[in-house]
Amino acid sequence: MLLLLVLTTTLLAQSTGLQAFAGSWAAEVKGQPLARLDLTIANGEIRGQLSLAGMHLDANGDVEAVIPEVGHTASIFDVTLRDGVLSFSAKDEDDTDGFEMRLVNGHATLTMVIDAAFRAELARDGIAVPRPITMARVSP
Repeated sequence: MLLLLVLTTTLLAQSTGLQAFAGSWAAEVKGQPLARLDLTIANGEIRGQLSLAGMHLDANGDVEAVIPEVGHTASIFDVTLRDGVLSFSAKDEDDTDGFEMRLVNGHATLTMVIDAAFRAELARDGIAVPRPITMARVSP
C-alpha cells in the first residue's frame, strides 16, 4: 500500500511539473521566427513538435541571423523531466539532437545539448557553441 501511494504521488508530481511546460513557445530574432516548440500532455506524457530555423551565430554563440530555408520540424522523443529540466531529442535528417528546456521567470530557455566530439568539431570550424535561446509562451 505504501509503495502504491509513493508511486501515485510521484506520478502526480511529475504530471503537475509537466503542466508548466505544456503549450506553445516561440523565439524570434530581428522579427524572424527562429524556433517554435508545441507541447501537449496526453495520458501523463508530454509530446510535441520542434520547429527550428537555420541560424548564424556570432562569436559568443548568440544567434545574429535566421536562415529560414535551412530549418526543419520534427517530433520530439525521449522526453524526461528531472529537477525542473525538460530534456528531449529531435531528429534532424540523419542526426539526433538533444535539447534541455528550463522555465525562468515566465519564459523558457532552450539549450542544445552538445557532446564533446561535436564541441571539438565546432571549435575546429571556428564556430561558437550555441547559447540558450529564450522563448516566450505563445497565446492560444
